Amino acid sequence: HLSLRRQLQSCIRYRFKAPFSVSISNVLSSAPKTERGFRTPIDICPSLKLLAYPSGLVVVLKDLVELYKCSIIYGHLSPVICVKYSPSGALLASGDESGIVKIWSTLDNTEKKSLQLMGGAVRDICWLDENRIIVCGTGKERLLVPFQLDNSKVIGEMLHHSKSVICCDCTKSEPFLCISGSEDSHIGIFNGVPFQYSKFFDNHKGFVNDVRISPSGAMFATGSGDKRILIFDTKSLSLIKEVNDVGNNHNGSIMNLVWVDEDTIFSSSMDKQCKLWDIKNSKCLATMSPKESAKWTVDDMNCGGAAFEGNLFISVSLNGNLNVWKKAELSNTALNLPSQIIEGHKGRVTAINFNQKEQVIVSGDSDGCVCVWKETNGRYYAKAFKLNIGAITDIKEAADGNAFALCAYSVLYKIDVKNVVPTQTIKLEALPVQIAPSRINPLIVYALLEGGILIKYEGEAIKGKYKVDPKATALEINEDAGEVYIGDKKGLIHIHNIADMKEIGNVTEYTNEIACLNYHPPSKRLAATDRYKLLYIYDIAARKLIGNALSGHSGAVWRVAWSPSGKYLATASLDFCVTVWDSETKPCKKVILTGIHFNGATGVAFKNEECLFTSGNDGQIKEIKICLLYTSDAADDTPCVDLGGRRIIKKKR
Repeated sequence: HLSLRRQLQSCIRYRFKAPFSVSISNVLSSAPKTERGFRTPIDICPSLKLLAYPSGLVVVLKDLVELYKCSIIYGHLSPVICVKYSPSGALLASGDESGIVKIWSTLDNTEKKSLQLMGGAVRDICWLDENRIIVCGTGKERLLVPFQLDNSKVIGEMLHHSKSVICCDCTKSEPFLCISGSEDSHIGIFNGVPFQYSKFFDNHKGFVNDVRISPSGAMFATGSGDKRILIFDTKSLSLIKEVNDVGNNHNGSIMNLVWVDEDTIFSSSMDKQCKLWDIKNSKCLATMSPKESAKWTVDDMNCGGAAFEGNLFISVSLNGNLNVWKKAELSNTALNLPSQIIEGHKGRVTAINFNQKEQVIVSGDSDGCVCVWKETNGRYYAKAFKLNIGAITDIKEAADGNAFALCAYSVLYKIDVKNVVPTQTIKLEALPVQIAPSRINPLIVYALLEGGILIKYEGEAIKGKYKVDPKATALEINEDAGEVYIGDKKGLIHIHNIADMKEIGNVTEYTNEIACLNYHPPSKRLAATDRYKLLYIYDIAARKLIGNALSGHSGAVWRVAWSPSGKYLATASLDFCVTVWDSETKPCKKVILTGIHFNGATGVAFKNEECLFTSGNDGQIKEIKICLLYTSDAADDTPCVDLGGRRIIKKKR
């Protein structure tokens, strides 16, 4: 019974820390990073059945069997541009805008090597074997770099391209042959090892966006901005054919090519279409697109693609959507729409809220996009809508279950969360600070603007305009007591009468700038955070602080949220951490999720007493489960408690 004794001792230790534990149970991942005119390299590992793609400062790995399951790799300090699995799938290489290439172990996603190989952005990576790679991109001196990992040596000189090299691929057996495509419209041929220049092709009249060698190594295909696909022989280095099916060719730049097998290629183009080609007969087997042609927009342009076992085809749209087609469902006579579209945030997630009435997550990002996440059987499906070009700085639930979204470019939207469309747009007269919707009337929302302007809107009509503290930084309302709370840069919380906005009192304990206010009506408590690192809980009726200021962060605390019952609070900070507090213990016990969001946590929102969601500058949304570890005999009569998923028997009375 030694194991049980140790578990009981662990449970007792938690009694003196926090009576609960928290753990990440789900990740709502960000979308691939895309840029118009540039290819987005994504890659599939058949042995692991994983899809890897770059997304901001992270690499996202998605399960191909269940595309809503994923893991995140952190480590880059500059935006990641490309990813590539090694032939065995044991290693993963990723390259970023600063020219750094990182090698990761796919066993535990740990970093094995970090290499500064380019002077500029890394555009593509190819593996010769498990120990040698070739990297291409931009730079002043070298645009193609062959590198051996075990001895950290460059294995050849690959010169002659006059502009940035966009793509590269190589054969997997000796003698090695590397094919490159460049912005100078040339296809480069290099022999190795050590690698040296062999030949150039100038058959294309535009950027060579992708080059791919066939599975057997006998041929290679090139796709270009001139809308053509060319097939070459790797032995004779001669042009075999141009893939040309009159009436079915691409009408835009070809951005990505994937060999499905020795006779079939999957292509993605900026003409908003993907095609499956029979190479021998130069025939288009199927045409795919994210939408019907009548609904096409710029966001539907394809930037990348991948294929899995010849049965699953994936493309990346300019808006970051992953479009998925199954081969069994493809038709050769009609435009094939995706069987599944996976949406998400491309930018930093800057605001989040859980709408209790509709039971959906509403989040906004730095690109002005709002996503509504609905749960089905434990999976979260996002529906995205582009609102504005400015960041979404605040999202709050309206009384009717819809949401108000505040844009940094002085626009306030009301969102229909069922259809994910804006139903109301209000142009604000100054830069916004925060909003506070009525919990009773779905039409009323208060907007705090810079310069101390507070406006009451009912629908799109202004029902009141008031002058408050010119250094106001936070806003909250309490309709039960008829009060409005406004925090300022001096740490003072001003209390105003909601009817005429006259100041009737204030609360102050410290002198740090107030960042966020959140009132909990059932318990009549007000939570406040500051830009130093503290959390305050006020008995607002008594106008006094409950206990002392709570310290659990080392940076500015931007957001605070209450659980529905008021037992728990959660705070999000720029110190990369989220802290969960038990407000019913004295002093408040806490559990800190360290480093949960790279570059800072930006938001927290409770679903219920056992679940909350966090957002961060890494573009991810994470689901956190709260697990009770220890309860006193007076509060809990159950015979056991849950310790990290294990049932621990409690000592009898």
